[in-house]
Amino acid sequence: MFIERSYVQEHLHNTSSGLQFSFTDALIRDLEQSTVDVTMLIRGSGFGICLKQHGQLTTVASSSAMLAQVNPNQFYTQQTLENARVTEIMMPFGMVGQYALPENFKIIIHYFIGMPIFLNTGECVGCIFALSDKHASLSEKEKTMLQIIAQNIGLKLDVAASEQTEVLHHKTFQFLFNHFEEAVFIKNERFEIVFANEAFLSLYPEDQRSQVIGYTTLEKYSPEEVEVFVQDDRDAFRDGQKSVIEKISFPNGKIRTMRTSKSRFEFAGQTYILGIAADITEELQLQKALSLSTRDLRMLSNLAMQDLHKPLDKIQRLAFYVKEDTEGLLDSTSIGQLSEIQDRCIGISQYLSALGSYTKSYSDIEECSQFNLANIVEETMGLINLPASMRIFMSHGEINIPKISLQIILMQLVNNSIIHSQNTLNTIKITFEKEKFGTVIHICDTGRGFSEAALARVEKYIEGDAEESFQLLEGKGLAIVSNLVRLYNANLLVDSKPTTGARVSIFWPN
Repeated sequence: MFIERSYVQEHLHNTSSGLQFSFTDALIRDLEQSTVDVTMLIRGSGFGICLKQHGQLTTVASSSAMLAQVNPNQFYTQQTLENARVTEIMMPFGMVGQYALPENFKIIIHYFIGMPIFLNTGECVGCIFALSDKHASLSEKEKTMLQIIAQNIGLKLDVAASEQTEVLHHKTFQFLFNHFEEAVFIKNERFEIVFANEAFLSLYPEDQRSQVIGYTTLEKYSPEEVEVFVQDDRDAFRDGQKSVIEKISFPNGKIRTMRTSKSRFEFAGQTYILGIAADITEELQLQKALSLSTRDLRMLSNLAMQDLHKPLDKIQRLAFYVKEDTEGLLDSTSIGQLSEIQDRCIGISQYLSALGSYTKSYSDIEECSQFNLANIVEETMGLINLPASMRIFMSHGEINIPKISLQIILMQLVNNSIIHSQNTLNTIKITFEKEKFGTVIHICDTGRGFSEAALARVEKYIEGDAEESFQLLEGKGLAIVSNLVRLYNANLLVDSKPTTGARVSIFWPN
């Protein structure tokens, strides 16, 4: 973390509002901590704090020395100060001509947000800002966090003038932690709760909430029971951190499973622990249900492969022998029907194999491996009954992603293309391109494509809408593909128009 301490020490004593700051060293640490807080709570490529002195902005804290070299008076931060309101700018093509950046500035800025910092007089004295090299704005929760931190900095500046440090931190806790869904509390070394957010207080009946702050909340328990409860607190005070998962019966009658993290910190010469407790009851229930569902899926897959593979193989062989023994005796219709039986048997066998691989991949996260895309495409195409009219083109090059999962995806999408082609000449191109944060794989065909209505249904399959039934030419197999994509935090995009074919792009993160 980079902070321009000389500026704070020499100039921050006198802002344009005439405030006199009385604890410069503490203020330096607070500004540095605010930048750390932003880095931990908000997604972005760079963060900084600018404050005004004699009408000019200076960067007093930033996430990097490179960012500190940017002149805030010739940057979007100046707009935030002049307008005294939030500045949010999206730049699809990066910064174009408006401001000059240092030559060694390596971040391509696609997004900027500046949050003004106000004193209690209403004067805007600077801003806290975030920038990103991605084409995405902050979420509403992140914007709220940034606003809270800006308010927090304004309070710190006020307190620096009025020496009301205790009031500042109490308000800071309220601003910050009352927006948390998790239960947050702070205890002193006597194990008394000195702060609790609304989520924590809601765990107690309304008539008992006045007996939380200033109490251990263990007064009614026996000494033996109290000793068990406070042991984790002792560990946190001794070691600095403590995390535990425990089932707790709360005074409001609810029994919940909580994941609690406790961290030691010091303030005004006193030592405290900050506790953040997340209710994971539903999460554990979902994990158990998912585990049971995955087990059932694996059992079904094993049964299907064991019970159906051999009969399918025998049916396929029988059709072959009938065709061979009756050569010249059957009409073309009968021969076509026997050929269709063979093709269907092959197709069902392939889907059973894919189901087995899919079940294994879905229940056990597969490690990435490095391989040549062309080799894996050729290997996968050998498992598919490709029409003679279909041509496959592929990129050569090394990629690093889960191999079995990619094979399943390719089988599903190529089979889609076979259906789309309806026995007409069709070309499939399987290519890839490497990006900074991952690999994009494109599967394009020249088949019939999707109508707008069909594409809307495909999007439902991708979203995992199990109530939608598959229809011919409408993306059969995409539900399996989308499940695998979600499992590995990848992204799936389908683009298609009638008569122009379909293009499926999968972004696989590094």
